[in-house]
Amino acid sequence: PKLMIALTPFEALGGFRRRAELAELLARTPELAACVKPEAQLLLHTCTDANEREAVRSVFESWMRSADVVMQTRKLVERLRGEHQASKASGPAWLKKSQRAVLQLAESHPQQMGAMLPLLLNYLLVAPGEAFYVAPCEPHAYVAGEILECMACSDNVVRAGLTPKFKDVDVLCDMLSYGMGPPAVLPPAPTKTLYAPPVPEFRLLRLELAAGEAADLAPTP
Repeated sequence: PKLMIALTPFEALGGFRRRAELAELLARTPELAACVKPEAQLLLHTCTDANEREAVRSVFESWMRSADVVMQTRKLVERLRGEHQASKASGPAWLKKSQRAVLQLAESHPQQMGAMLPLLLNYLLVAPGEAFYVAPCEPHAYVAGEILECMACSDNVVRAGLTPKFKDVDVLCDMLSYGMGPPAVLPPAPTKTLYAPPVPEFRLLRLELAAGEAADLAPTP
């Protein structure tokens, strides 16, 4: 479990996109669709609420195991650069934001399959003082900005992309919960904020004091 408090404007990826968004992205993005087996795409379109997590897993696992992701990411980046430079990008605002995130990651992580992840995961823009919580076994990535991170003791990072290091696809696909939707962003209070995620390992108290002002720092029961 992790709690992230933004110190500057902060960009991140967190949690899988909802089923309808994934289906629309597959339909609008031939490069993404080329990395996902047809049977996984069919399951996403025909699944019910009872098995939608299975459908999301099928899409993600197919994408992770595809040998064409790096090549298709390169093609996607070239196409999006041309469309955005010519102001020809189309679609809803959330789609354009995800496309811009793809271009940003392609600049900072060239030749990495993870540059396509904004099409699978939710894109977050968090203002200073705002926070968001990521539960165990939920995929996430930090894109830009500075944060204060609280995390339970852990030595088991499992990678999904944006790194040349080893990615254990079997472990990754088995461990994820495949919950959908973005993490909730918690707004800051004017002078005192208690960030209390639903785990016992940690919480964080934020205080803003004027010069010479004192505060009771006794632990909150």
